[in-house]
Amino acid sequence: MDICMSLSMLRKLVSAVLFMCAFVTTVSAIKIEIAGGNMEPEPIAIVELDDDSDVQEVISIVAKDLDSSGLFRVINQSCAACTVKLDQPQMQHWKQNGARYLVIMRSIRTFTLLDTITGTVLLKSSTKMRDRRRAAHDVADQIFKRITNEDGYFNTRIAYVETVPGVPTTERVTKIVIVDQDGENREELTDGKKLHLTPRAMGQLIACVVIDSKAKNPAQRGASAQTIDVKTKSVRQMLTSDKLKALSNEHHGKPVQMSYAPRLSPNGGKAVLAIAIGGYSALFEINYETGAMRQLTPLRCIDTSPSYSPDGKYIMFTSDREGREAIYRMDADGSNVERLSHGEGKYSQPMYSPRGDLIAFTKQHKGQFYICVMKVDGTGERLIATGDLVEAPSWAPNGRYIVHATTRGTKSKIAVVDITGRHTRLVDTKLDASSPTWLPALLTD
Repeated sequence: MDICMSLSMLRKLVSAVLFMCAFVTTVSAIKIEIAGGNMEPEPIAIVELDDDSDVQEVISIVAKDLDSSGLFRVINQSCAACTVKLDQPQMQHWKQNGARYLVIMRSIRTFTLLDTITGTVLLKSSTKMRDRRRAAHDVADQIFKRITNEDGYFNTRIAYVETVPGVPTTERVTKIVIVDQDGENREELTDGKKLHLTPRAMGQLIACVVIDSKAKNPAQRGASAQTIDVKTKSVRQMLTSDKLKALSNEHHGKPVQMSYAPRLSPNGGKAVLAIAIGGYSALFEINYETGAMRQLTPLRCIDTSPSYSPDGKYIMFTSDREGREAIYRMDADGSNVERLSHGEGKYSQPMYSPRGDLIAFTKQHKGQFYICVMKVDGTGERLIATGDLVEAPSWAPNGRYIVHATTRGTKSKIAVVDITGRHTRLVDTKLDASSPTWLPALLTD
């Protein structure tokens, strides 16, 4: 289970040197129920000028992208009459066949988008992406933005924790894996020799927690925060041995039991993370370039799951300082702490929307888990997914969709749900997957 999920569990864990088993997800049955009523997607047709297998492949990817958004319904494109005189599109024909919009693929990288009701050209464009799949995703992004007036997300990727199969539970290891948002182009970011947990992306950097149970130095076997560069795969520890020793000295010789839940600043160069000392954990800000550090919250309770606002001015976090896990907000320097959640149950894993208007979070109440959203002032709490085990929400770069961990049968998977809660889909990850995080759009191949 996500290290940020259970604060009461954390109290029991921080006194142990080896606690790897605490991070092994227990798989149980789940049923996802999506809140909200029916929503009619816009019907759209996608056709080609010539019978070209390469163009047909691109059309298939574009159609899958648009259909997966829940905002579009791709209609049948097999009618022979549909390809007649497409240089002067027969709008009446497409209206009668139910298409609100028509996309004409003139090549694998050039297209025209038309409104069948008004008969107008909405967009005539092309893509510079060399890779065919990337080109198709870019076409879908352009169509999505022109019709919805929101940025597309089809040329983005998702990183997540993959459980390495065939390993005994007592020796469980994981990999951080990256896939396109549709599950294609799988890439391993780590080698599976250690236990990697809770990745969270900011740009092309991923902050995560690593546990090396086989480290020769016992002091290095606990959970520690690190960053991974997606492009170079280079790894950097956030806390050096000297910094760990200095922190211990500052707290009367009590050892630093673990550093975890790191989140990167949108302004770059800094991170906020939780550090456990003496059975409690507090939030610290660290400049991972210079090593400078300052403590943001007192070491009197369990403060964890921090998340920066998009402008870097605020930090949202989870704390049990008033007895039960709740969501709090403070200025980035640790001042002006304010409680935001007041409902029943336990609140954890808050994450600001890239738009800065909503917070996604995990809620646990009466044995059920929920993915919810609320406004940044704590009002308007709304359920968008529920089940025996759903957790770890992460926003798409456009702020309309959320990827989260879920469990179905004996499989742990990741799912994408829109902010209305009306549309959801599973991402095909082959093996067990958890703790997803959404990476920004790729602007080049």
